[in-house]
Amino acid sequence: MRRKTMIIVAVLVAIGMCLPFLASAFALEDALGQPEQVSISEPKATDKPAVTPQRTPEENWLQVPTLPLIEKGLGTTGFPTLRPFITEVDEQVLQAWEKSRKPHPIPKDFKIVNKVRALPADYAPGEDPKAAKAVRELIAAARKAGLDISDDYSGYRDYQHQAGLYNLYVEKYGKDRADTFSARPGHSEHQTGQAFDLKSNSGELLGVVDGKRTAYWVAHHAHEFGFIVRYQTGKEAITGYRAEPWHLRYVGAEATKIYRSGLTLEEYYGVKGGNYAN
Repeated sequence: MRRKTMIIVAVLVAIGMCLPFLASAFALEDALGQPEQVSISEPKATDKPAVTPQRTPEENWLQVPTLPLIEKGLGTTGFPTLRPFITEVDEQVLQAWEKSRKPHPIPKDFKIVNKVRALPADYAPGEDPKAAKAVRELIAAARKAGLDISDDYSGYRDYQHQAGLYNLYVEKYGKDRADTFSARPGHSEHQTGQAFDLKSNSGELLGVVDGKRTAYWVAHHAHEFGFIVRYQTGKEAITGYRAEPWHLRYVGAEATKIYRSGLTLEEYYGVKGGNYAN
């Protein structure tokens, strides 16, 4: 009898010693085998909203979808306005400012060329040396930054050259479509010798197929070299042309002021823009 009692006591002691280990094992099995239970409660009035990560201006720009311009015969690229990146704009204040501003005086010998302001057929200054030097410096800076941009560019065109180019486009696309992206002879900025079309290393005009990052860099650094991106998205009715991220116009010392204003040459200098008279 005494022997049986001792055996029972030993068994109970052994079981008691194993219980903590068994409890741990069951707890581990529970943790691994059961899905995590998440408590969901309604937000309280005092809860702070989650903070949305802030994108850089470049990241915001790169989120802008490409405009379906190809369906309208206008190419394959869209380009954002150079107006500063503002999430909320008081349009009434903006309109009041635009109405109250006074046009800046046009610098001496500076030619504003558009669809209502033409150059004579015999105006042939050739490539402006100062502008050509500046565009080469801009390209060198972009290349140093590791961007896809070619040393090759399209610069000066005289009246006859532009006439031939325009007529080819009219023959291929029709007059109405050609007028959206090609200037009639006498109405091209390239005739001033101060306009340049930039290209990617593949030979395409900058931003047409790819190169959004390069186009962004050019848009926001061109003024440092005396240039503006002449044709912007949202300004087509004023400039008369679709947006062209590749087309730069040399304006010299006024470039930074014009860039910061977000205005076209027509708006900044208070001259008429728009379409051809006929």
